Parts: sequence; structure tokens; C-alpha cells
Amino acid sequence: MTKVESIEREVIERDWQAWDRELEPDVSAGRLDRFADETLAEVERDETTEL
Repeated sequence: MTKVESIEREVIERDWQAWDRELEPDVSAGRLDRFADETLAEVERDETTEL
């Protein structure tokens, strides 16, 4: 791995960690449950497309 690739990997990891810290309060408070429920219902109804 080159130095640039190593730095890029570190920046990406820090970005994901920051995203997780921002998202965690909403997850804990159940603010995203509606989206999960909608998604699971779409899967049950076979209304999804495999990527």
C-alpha cells in the first residue's frame, strides 16, 4: 500500500466514524425505525431490486 493509499484509507475511516457518531443518537431514539420497517415490508412484498 502506498503512502497516499494509507492516508486515503485513514481519512475514509475517520469519516465513517464521524458518521456513526452523528447517526447513533437517532438510531437509539428510534428515529430510523420507520425506514427499516418500510424497507423490510418492501422486501416481504418482493418490491426490491437486487443490485
